[in-house]
Amino acid sequence: MKKKISQKKKNIIGKNDQFGVILEDINSKFDLIMESFDGMNRKIDKNHEEFLEFKEDMTGFKNNMTEFKSDMTGFRKDMVEFKSDMTGFRKDMVEFKSDMTGFKKESESKFDTILSYLMSIDEELKEIKMELEIFKKSEKYQNEEIRLLEIRIKKLEKDNVKLHKLLIKAS
Repeated sequence: MKKKISQKKKNIIGKNDQFGVILEDINSKFDLIMESFDGMNRKIDKNHEEFLEFKEDMTGFKNNMTEFKSDMTGFRKDMVEFKSDMTGFRKDMVEFKSDMTGFKKESESKFDTILSYLMSIDEELKEIKMELEIFKKSEKYQNEEIRLLEIRIKKLEKDNVKLHKLLIKAS
């Protein structure tokens, strides 16, 4: 019986040793699993932090896009207003061009009228000069009256020349 007990003890000790080895093996594998789990946890934490940063960046980007969209809406409104202003400006320019064409024709007409008037004055002055020469030769009038008349004619001629020059410059 002692032998049986001792053999049972050996069997138990042998089985205990086997269980110990198995438990140590399980324990070492469990440690490896825990290390892997810690590594995964760190990676998950790092990925979570990166995700939160990305989410924050996307929120900022979304806000920027919202602001950009608002700016573009304002820009569109400004462009519509600008286009309207330019349409009005074009109409004003067409009207101005028409007015200037009318003004030019009217001015040319008035210049022609003034020029013909000056020409008639020239002709009249020539006639007066000729008459004056005739009067000088006939001596019907006093010399002083003729001299005064000659002064007036010379003044009229100078004024007429000035007007001619002004008209030439203006056209």
